[in-house]
Amino acid sequence: MRVSFDSGIVMTNGEHKLVLDPSRKTKDDGKTLVCVSHAHSDHVKRHEAPVLSTPQTADLFPYQINSTPAKYGRPVDFDGMTITQRSANHILGSSQFEITDGNETVVYTGDFRLNESLLFGKCDVPECDTLIVESTYGKPSFRFPLMKDVANDVGAWVKERSKAGRNLVFGSYSLGKSQEIISILNDMGVVPVVHSKIAHYSNVYNKHGHELAFVESGTSEGNKMLSNRFVAVMPQNLVDAGFISAMEEATGNYISAALLTGWGSMYNFSSKGIEKVFLMSDHADFYQILDYVKQSRAKRVLTVHGYESELAGYIQKKLGVDAKPLKCV
Repeated sequence: MRVSFDSGIVMTNGEHKLVLDPSRKTKDDGKTLVCVSHAHSDHVKRHEAPVLSTPQTADLFPYQINSTPAKYGRPVDFDGMTITQRSANHILGSSQFEITDGNETVVYTGDFRLNESLLFGKCDVPECDTLIVESTYGKPSFRFPLMKDVANDVGAWVKERSKAGRNLVFGSYSLGKSQEIISILNDMGVVPVVHSKIAHYSNVYNKHGHELAFVESGTSEGNKMLSNRFVAVMPQNLVDAGFISAMEEATGNYISAALLTGWGSMYNFSSKGIEKVFLMSDHADFYQILDYVKQSRAKRVLTVHGYESELAGYIQKKLGVDAKPLKCV
């Protein structure tokens, strides 16, 4: 099987090709299968070609596509290649793709998290010959706490700021971390008010077996909750000094705002009115990536999506495994 990069990871075996997480719309030429690892917006395009994903990812897509959902562990045959999706532990339905032609096995991680999450447990680590691994946090400066420790820190902060009489607002990605913070708050006995976009995604989580309790903003119940003491979960891009000021004026009470982001160790968000940053990520940090590479027993590693050159260099030097950015192949 030949692996290359062309606005996505391309695998060919004869006349047909797989395109993994393409960054642009893929037309249907009768010879191409698109594999989408998860439903974050940077991975979702209006593909005309057939799309392979998990059923959960298909349900999270924002528009109709030519989807062929397959559950984790169910093999799908395509032009001499067998594709099996494995759990990536990133968000609901996120998958890795294990691809074999009988002679060689290639695994593409997509966005993944090796450490245990609050909602999905741990990701799978299939053994392979070639590993294509994401490198979003592929530098040693990125080390994330365990999710159970983040949950404990969130709980302590919520109790402290609530005791001080503050309303609380959490800013996070609408799909993924918002559902994890809702789960943390629910475990504390707190039902948050959430933005309509977050409510939509959370309903899909509940459709697939989760039990997230929340109230949608803009509804009569949501408006009633916002007129009293509340905890809210909002899209991260909305939560800034202007938003906080407007909320304080509308509710007549001070607000303490927090962000949930893996970039908290690199960027300072205080100028945006953020009081607290929790180092929460649904990606693997540098050390999880290295651990995954070791467990996979891969003979060759190709890095994508992030600090590709830096990560490839560390893998080569520290693990003694042949590694390079996929774009250099």
